Amino acid sequence: MVYRLLDRFLYFLHVLLIAYVMFGWLWPPMTAFHFISLALMGITWIIIGAMGLWNCPLTNLHWKIKEKRGQTGMPVSFVNYFLNQVTGKQLSHRFVQTLLLIIYFLALFLSGLILLKNQL
Repeated sequence: MVYRLLDRFLYFLHVLLIAYVMFGWLWPPMTAFHFISLALMGITWIIIGAMGLWNCPLTNLHWKIKEKRGQTGMPVSFVNYFLNQVTGKQLSHRFVQTLLLIIYFLALFLSGLILLKNQL
């Protein structure tokens, strides 16, 4: 019961984080915070990648909870898991990572652009 609640909470938290990354720049009072948090997220990705971990700490925790619930064979990333569920297809990790990078840099660019516009 507790693990099921934790699993759902982490799923919801993941989805909120993804929505924030994608759309946080749309709300002007949050633009500066959004830009800074995306920049820090990018730095964290580089550090995690350099350490060979290649996975989000939130995803690692989420997958441990799923293992406690008897679910195994999870994809490397939550986004892979989410998109596989939504589309009903097994999307390749490389495709999803490329999609993530495009969305990340687009959101970072738009956030920076709006921040710059608001500063002028």
